[in-house]
Amino acid sequence: MEGHTATSNTSKVQVYDIQLWLPSAIGRRTACDRDLQEIECALREAQANDALNAIRQHLRLDSYLTKRKKDWDRGVRQNTRSMTTIEHNLSKMRAAVEKYRTAHRALTALESLITTSGQWKTVLKELADGDIRGLPVQGLGEGKRMLSWIWTASGVLGGEPTGDDDPSLHDGELHTPKGAKSN
Repeated sequence: MEGHTATSNTSKVQVYDIQLWLPSAIGRRTACDRDLQEIECALREAQANDALNAIRQHLRLDSYLTKRKKDWDRGVRQNTRSMTTIEHNLSKMRAAVEKYRTAHRALTALESLITTSGQWKTVLKELADGDIRGLPVQGLGEGKRMLSWIWTASGVLGGEPTGDDDPSLHDGELHTPKGAKSN
């Protein structure tokens, strides 16, 4: 192979540039198996919930980092290090926001193809830039500022809501359910 130089006029295609043609991207252009559409719907719903949890976590971390910087950092080196950490967290949050929006667009596209329960719409709403804000520092009474829907969606407290009919939530006391031993 001496003297042989391989020159190619074709550019290399990166893996992340390849279109996958999932059912949400195909739409009604051609026939697609219903099972694949339902599988992608479940995948996208889980992806959106995961991204929403990541957004919440990054907002909590941003609040902590900003408060810590304000209260404890003095000097150029400490402030630079803190700002670098805060910016790194914000870039991760922006990636989670894009992941959520991509999953939401796919779910919306899939809804026109298959009949779903539509229950995901009550939890996974369209994410506007104004919705991406942390919890109020001084509780919920900051004038007219409302709590963003990302904090009131079901599953925020680590599980499904228990509802108002749960007797253990009344009167601020923890009541022992029937059949359980009390200490």
